Amino acid sequence: MKKIMLITILAIFTLAFFSFVESSSADIVTIFVDDDHDETTQGWNVDHFSSISDAINASESGDSVFIYNGIYCEHIILDKSIIIVGEERNNTIIDGEGFGNTVSVVADNVSISEFMIRNSGVESNNSGLMVLSDDNIIYDNIIVNNSVGIILQRCKNNIVKDNFVESNVFGIGLHHCNEENSIFKNYVYDSNVSGIYLAYCANNTVNNNTIRNNSYGIALSFGEDNTVSDNLLSSNKNDGLNLYFCNETVFVRNKISGSECAVACTESNNNLMNENYIYNNSLYGIKLVLGSCNNEVYDNILTGCDTGVYISMDSFDNHLHGNLFSSNNQKLVDETIVVDDYSSGFELIVIIITAFSILILKKIRFKK
Repeated sequence: MKKIMLITILAIFTLAFFSFVESSSADIVTIFVDDDHDETTQGWNVDHFSSISDAINASESGDSVFIYNGIYCEHIILDKSIIIVGEERNNTIIDGEGFGNTVSVVADNVSISEFMIRNSGVESNNSGLMVLSDDNIIYDNIIVNNSVGIILQRCKNNIVKDNFVESNVFGIGLHHCNEENSIFKNYVYDSNVSGIYLAYCANNTVNNNTIRNNSYGIALSFGEDNTVSDNLLSSNKNDGLNLYFCNETVFVRNKISGSECAVACTESNNNLMNENYIYNNSLYGIKLVLGSCNNEVYDNILTGCDTGVYISMDSFDNHLHGNLFSSNNQKLVDETIVVDDYSSGFELIVIIITAFSILILKKIRFKK
């Protein structure tokens, strides 16, 4: 009897479970957008739309929105936790028509992929894709001809990966982001200013990106505890990596070439620069200036630069060891040791003069 009751209870729970799963699955909807859809389309204004914004308005959190190839001149606001996918990123185009933000993500847990996002406004706070929320993933998009290509602002735990970000004023930017945003495997090139920049940020990761032909490759300012690793930075006109008022940055295993200066640190302390390959930069491999102190620079390869490492006289207690220098005009210019050298030289001159004076006096006394 007990066995029959147990089997009955298990059967009831099993049926209830599968009914719940079926009901939950049925609640997840895919909505389709095509700029050719009209009132003759089956499902018109229910699950088929000609406007991306209308489709988002009709969606619920957890739904998917699929957009067919076309040019959609809209300003998109993603205010629900949905998956939004283009048919193919070269031909599914969201165009901001030269004003505002083209796409804004304000809900958490949004996924956006396979779009070309272009033509934001020209103001410094306009972007192709602006993220103001957490736990989103932005991948496999082309971001072109915007003021800022992609910007993350006051948010955390976002992933930006495998995007082509080209011909923007700034490529990818983070503002006031202090927890676990990851920028990786993006191709960022032809930015007027910085390929990737972080301002007032901490605890973010920038790795495995290819960054070419920007004025600055990666620029960090007023930040701490960020990690920049395994990036390829080439032909960025001014600096490959620029640190300004940054502390405890980890900069490891990057390849930097074709800049005036590969790594420039200004008033930046306690940073780690390790196992980087720095080659064929026209002026400096690594430059520590204006009070950049207590930085660890070790096991780097520096070759083909005018000066391998330059340290200004006000940048003290930097530690260099295990670095390989080759084919630089100057291996190391360290202005912090000039005073010591001058002092030692002066002491030597005093000793020589003193000894010579004693010898002359002895000769005079001997003649007397």
